[in-house]
Order: sequence, then C-alpha cells, then structure tokens
Amino acid sequence: MSRSLTLFILLLLSSTSLCGQVHLLGKVVRMDDQSPLSGAKMLLSQRGGDFPRVYNFQSARDGSFDQEVAPGKYLLLVSYQGFALDTQVVKLSPGRDLQLTVFMSRRKKVKASKDLQLDQQIITASRRPLQSLDLPFSISTLSREQMMLNNSRSMPEALMGTAGVWVQKTNHGGGSAFVRGLTGNQTLLLIDGIRVNNAGFRYGPNQYLNLFDPFTIDKVEVVRGSGSVQYGSDALGGAINLLTQPLEFSPNGKFSFKVDADLKLGTAFWDGQTYLQERSSRAVIKLMGSRSSTRLGLSVKDFGELVAGGELGPQPPSSYLELGIDFKSQVEVGENSRLTLAFNRLRQDSVGRYDQVTQLGKYDLYQFDPQERTLAYLRWERENKHPLSEKIMATASFQQFVEERDKRRRGAATTNFERDIIGTGGFSLVNVSPGDKKWKHSTGIEVYYDQISSETRTVVDSSGVESLSRGLYPELSSMTQAGVFTLHHLDVNNVQLNGGLRYNFVNVYAFDETFGDLNISPQAVVGNVGIMYKLSQQSRIFLSGNSGFRSPNVNDMASFGSFDFGIEVPNSQLEAERSLSLEMGYKLQHEGIQWNFSAFYTRLINLIARVPSSYLGDTLFNDQRVFEKTNLDQAFIAGVEGDFRIRMGQNSPWYLEGNATYLYGETIEDNPSPLRRIPPLNGRLRLMYQKDAFRLGVEFMAASQQDRLSGGDISDHRIPDGGTPDWQVFNLYAAYQYEWLEISLKAENLLNQAYRYHGSGVDAYGRSLWMTLAIRMQ
Repeated sequence: MSRSLTLFILLLLSSTSLCGQVHLLGKVVRMDDQSPLSGAKMLLSQRGGDFPRVYNFQSARDGSFDQEVAPGKYLLLVSYQGFALDTQVVKLSPGRDLQLTVFMSRRKKVKASKDLQLDQQIITASRRPLQSLDLPFSISTLSREQMMLNNSRSMPEALMGTAGVWVQKTNHGGGSAFVRGLTGNQTLLLIDGIRVNNAGFRYGPNQYLNLFDPFTIDKVEVVRGSGSVQYGSDALGGAINLLTQPLEFSPNGKFSFKVDADLKLGTAFWDGQTYLQERSSRAVIKLMGSRSSTRLGLSVKDFGELVAGGELGPQPPSSYLELGIDFKSQVEVGENSRLTLAFNRLRQDSVGRYDQVTQLGKYDLYQFDPQERTLAYLRWERENKHPLSEKIMATASFQQFVEERDKRRRGAATTNFERDIIGTGGFSLVNVSPGDKKWKHSTGIEVYYDQISSETRTVVDSSGVESLSRGLYPELSSMTQAGVFTLHHLDVNNVQLNGGLRYNFVNVYAFDETFGDLNISPQAVVGNVGIMYKLSQQSRIFLSGNSGFRSPNVNDMASFGSFDFGIEVPNSQLEAERSLSLEMGYKLQHEGIQWNFSAFYTRLINLIARVPSSYLGDTLFNDQRVFEKTNLDQAFIAGVEGDFRIRMGQNSPWYLEGNATYLYGETIEDNPSPLRRIPPLNGRLRLMYQKDAFRLGVEFMAASQQDRLSGGDISDHRIPDGGTPDWQVFNLYAAYQYEWLEISLKAENLLNQAYRYHGSGVDAYGRSLWMTLAIRMQ
C-alpha cells in the first residue's frame, strides 16, 4: 500500500523536461491563396538508425503546427482530403528549431486515405488526447472509413469483429456490446464523453447501442478493462465512447455552403426471392466560416425483415423504421474560447421481438414502439497558456430515453402497453494540462441526475377499456451521481507511469407503495495505476491495475415486471458491484506493422445476478417463474486478446489485419460454475488491397462452439440445447472514390451459412449484398 501511495505522489508532483529535443514548427497552407488548412495529418518518420522514431500530429485551426522531436533526419508526409500528398525530407540539428511552410495543391482525383497514421490519438482512456502507444490499456478503435467500408447497418453491427468486442443481438433492433465478458449496465456507454448509462439501464443485453446512427459517428474508442476512474459507475468491463463527426471550417476564411448525401441499399437472396433488408438515405447541410461552423443532418431508414442463412430464411417480426435528426454548431468566442451546441435524436418504431413471438411463441405481440433517444449539450472550451492548464472544458447536457413495450401473450384478451421515460441532466468540468510536458494530467468533476416516469396501460382488446397500473419502475424514481477525479501521465526516460483516483457518490431513491421505499447512497473510491517500459521508440510492454465499481440502479433494485424468461420482483438490499483487474501487454507500432497483445484477470465482487425467488409466497406469477436480483459472492474472468495490422512490403498496397479473443469466466464458490453469457473463442482475419481511390478486401470471421454454459444459459431459449455451434463466415468488400462520389459494396456470408452469435435472439445474416453511394461536395 505504501509503495502505491508513493507512486501516486510521484505522479502528482514529478515534472521533468525533455532533454535534447528540438521543435519542428510551421504552417500548412493552400498553394493557390496561402489560406491555412486545419487538421492536416502529418507523419514524421526518422530515416536510418536501429530504432527509427515516428511522430504523428496534425495542424491546428490556423494551420500551424509545433512538434517536439529528437534531432535527426526525417521523412515528412502531409495529407489533407482533396489535396495531393506532400512529401519532403527534413533535417533537424541539435539545439536548433526548424521552421517551414507546407504548400498543399488540390488534386482532381480524391485518393483513398493512406495508412500514414501508425498511432492514434485516444481521448477516452485519459480524458485528453494521448497516443495509444503510450497508454497502458488495451484499446480498440473503429473509424468512419471502416464503418463506410463495412456498410454497417447499425452501431452494434459496426462493432462486430472489433478487437476484444463481442456483440449479442436479442432482436434485430437491438445489440449489446460485450467487453471483457461483461455487457449491459456493466459496460459504460458514452457519446462525446457524456455518459449514456442511466438509472434504467438494464442488466444484461439491451438495445441502447442501437439508438445511435452510424452516419453521425466519426470514431469509436473502446477502452477494455478500464473506465471507472475516468467516468464513474458501470465500467466494470470497460468503456465505449462514440465520438460524433467534427465540424469543418472554411479553408480560405470565406463563408461556404456544402451538401452531402448518402444512399444505402441492402438486399438478401433466399428461396429464389430477393428481400430488401435496408433502404436508407441521409442528407447533410453544412455552413462553414473561418470562426463558425454548423451542420444539420437528417436520416431516414426502412429496415426489412432479417433474412438468415441456410434454410432459416426471413425472421419476422424483425423489420422496423428509423428516423434521426442531428445538429451541431461551433463558434469561436474571442481568441481562445469556443462554444459547441449539439443536438441529436433518433426514433425507432415497431421494433419486434422475433425470439418471443416466432421462436418461443409466448406472445402474439411483443414490440418496442417506440424506442427513442434524445441528446442536447452545450460545451464551452477555453485554451490557456498556464503551466498547469492548457484547456478548460465545461459541458452541460440533457438526455431523454423513451421506451414503450407493447405485449400481448398468446391467446390473451388484453394488451399491455408499458411506457418508461428517463430524463438525465448532466454537468462536467475538466481541466487539461499542457501536452508538451512530461507530466500530463486531467482533473475534473461531474454530476448526473436521472428521473424516471413509468406506467403500464392495460387495454381489453374486445371493448377498448383501459386501466392504469404501476409501471416497470416506481413513478418518479431517481438516481444522482457525483464524482471528482484526477488522472496523471508521467514520462521519465524509458518509463511511463499512469495513475488516477476518483471519488464517486450515488443516491438511488424510489417511493414504492407495494414493495416499500428505497433510498440508498453508496460511495466508492477507485483508482488505477500502470507502468509502461519503452523497449524502443516503437514498442512497449506494460502492466496495469484498475479497480472499478457499479452502483445498483433503479432497474436493479425496483423493477417489477417480465423479462426474457420470467417475472422480476424488486430487491432493495443490493450492494454495489466491484472489480479489480490486472493486465499485462505488449504494443508494437513501427512503419507498416501494428501489433497489440494483452492478458488479463478480473475479479468481480458482489456480482449482481438473477436468482429464483417468490412473490406473495408463490414461485409463479401469471404462469411465469419469479426471479429477483441478488449479490453473488465472487467471480472472475480471465482472457487473452490480440490484434495486428501488417503492410505486406514497403509501399505495398496489400494489408493483412486480424484479431482474436479468448475468455474464461467462473464463479468463486464451493461448487464453481461457468459465468453467464461468456463469449466463445472468436476472431477475424482480413486481407485488404488499397491503391489510390480503390479498395478491395476479403474477410474471414469465426467463433468456436460455446458449450460451457451456466444455469442461466441452459434455461435461456436463445441458446440452443448443448450450446451455440461454431461458425465460419466469408465476406467481401470493395470501394471506389472519385472526386465527389464514393461507392462501397459488401457481399456478406458468401457461403450462406446458418449461424448465430452466442446468446442472440435472432440469427445472423445469410448471403446478402449491401451498397452505399456517398456524395461529398468539394
């Protein structure tokens, strides 16, 4: 304990300066009028030496750049969309900074982006931009370009195949990401750094990730095994941060107007017929100036019935409609401040449950109508020149989830309409230290308040007579979360140290006439620490430890109603779940090679799970088995994860990339048993060809049989008797970009295999074709 305290004090107080470094500084401008280009990607690669150095950075809003590097001879590559690639050799002498101007010329043919950025800036892990190579965490990313190439129909499907992530789909309009074997309210979901998890976030797989439009997302960052210190409750498995598209500013300082459009079509072929699985369209209007920018987007989507592989065919009810609108505006306020106003809303109607209606046959009607999410936030950012503060960022947000579940049991004379509305207000204030120092830190506070309105309306089908009753949750249930945190990164010679602490307070309140009032206030102090050793400029080994917690929410403690295979009754005696995770790993990012490997062990304490119970002295209610949530003693999940990307030869257009994950979970008790819903061994291998504006890829995805089942898995109708069979799938990708038009194609499940992701309530796509036309005005 004393060593950990000493290490954390050193993280807070130590500060050293770079030795022998010089600055490469200057500006990126257009060739024709010398106007600045912001966000130009720059790669500085050292020539020669045993361990060549590689630096990635980009130009600032005014086109300027200032990168601190070691003296030597480098190759500088500068890229900017719509402009020709600039390449030049620069020599940096000891003790002398070098200043230059990079002139960029427009090109007629817009080439596909090259693999220039060997490392990526990651925000989620430390709440400030840091290179992923310098973070002692396992991190997965998904870019907008990858989502476009994949022709992703939804955000859950976009994450399928991502390193360390497994996706379960209870229904076609849902999808829940598993990170380190955990999902639902045990994995934290964020949008632009704002927490999405709320008081009603459900235990186990849920549909909330499906309520984000892939068209609006620029990048997804998945931090595996960490997140409680950075963002608070729920990040036992990790944190998934959806980053919306940044705004574009006028490159020449003049006001400009731009329109983008996307048209997408998905078809399936079964039994001699063609089925439309998706018809989507999106229009975007952009108004851009030198100091302000606004974007307005509208998405309209019609998803047809899912058509599964083999002899399975269509799986009704799985079709649904979706409408999304998004707005984002940013304006410079003075010289060093800016305001961002963002709004996005997505609504889905008539989202059916195939597993309950068709597969299990318990219901004549079971659908979400609607499921809807709304977010609005105002963010103020100020850039400073203080030694301890480079940026201060304050964010005020409001979110609302609306969910109505329409249910009519098979042969029943009544239909239930269950409606929940959850509103969340949030505020955060974060201070970020300068990025050019060896000691980097982020410190802040945040507060979130949730309130739930819930009711059940029962209608007699023959007469239309209605009656109101208690909803899934007590009316006006609430949850308050408040936390203060500090995160630190210290770079000393060949050693990098990371550490952080967070104090979190939670209050859950519900007034329940039937089961009694609920008022609990759990508190937690969590921390993380990591040490990373530089084997070379391009490779690292690391060891890290993360503690996490998850406070019971209203869904855990006060829900009364049906779930997938029974009736749940409240339990007000729950305690917070806690975790302790240890991880070791290796990272390599050198020219055309990227390789990440990690092994981890996570101990789960007070794990919450459903167990058989009774209501009013009976184990059955409305002919369904009664369950309640309770704290199990302990459990653990251990696993290994790896991913790589290799450029097959210098300047080769061929790339090979892949990943694999193996997990093992078990309860810790006198008679240990498998932990529920643990994904099987799974992985992906993709061979890509990328030349100028053309991309082509073939992909192999596979999962082993999962027959190591818990008692809950065995009783789950979504898992076949004996476990989920293994599967192997081949997919084909192609994309071409020319000037203002890009077309991308995906042929999925070429062999038309019938298969299912473990734990899912619907089967996966059969042989199908997806096509997107993207129109980008220059």
